[in-house]
Amino acid sequence: MVLPVVPEALRGPRTDLRPLPLDALDALAAGEPGPLEAAVDARFPRPLVPPEHFADYLDFFREQMRLPQAEEVWWFWALVVRDADEAAGIVGLPGGPDAEGRLSVGYAVYPPHRGRGYASEGLEAVLAWALGQPGIEAVRATVGTGNAASLRVATKAGMRAVGAVRDPIEGQMVRFERRRVAV
Repeated sequence: MVLPVVPEALRGPRTDLRPLPLDALDALAAGEPGPLEAAVDARFPRPLVPPEHFADYLDFFREQMRLPQAEEVWWFWALVVRDADEAAGIVGLPGGPDAEGRLSVGYAVYPPHRGRGYASEGLEAVLAWALGQPGIEAVRATVGTGNAASLRVATKAGMRAVGAVRDPIEGQMVRFERRRVAV
């Protein structure tokens, strides 16, 4: 598969998605705002911690990004409120596509930025970009059945419920998918 070029930023109406390289995620895990904010050119909420749900998987994601076959192009972006230059959350494609050309997507928003539509903007921008890449046929998300806000975000971004799964950390989940539009 030909790897896509990661844009400097993906844009939503009010947000930018700025690439979060491995060293920035290392700084986030260590609680070091200086290197993280320099890499993203945005402020992060204090105290510096990963957003809820992303925190549970951060160490795993960092380990995966260190593997020789890992391609950072398929990883994470900081969701930045453009007029404030403040990180509202993280949107990511954790890992490359599977054999059928499907990617997984995840998103997490810091509490002060919830309910403002930023997650929807970020997810829509990442989905549009990912589904425009050669060989990508679909993008999937799994959302906890009790996470009403995240269920709305997936639906608003044009994802459709396609099944259910059980996650050992999150419990019962709905699997969503958005497919490439045939032209």
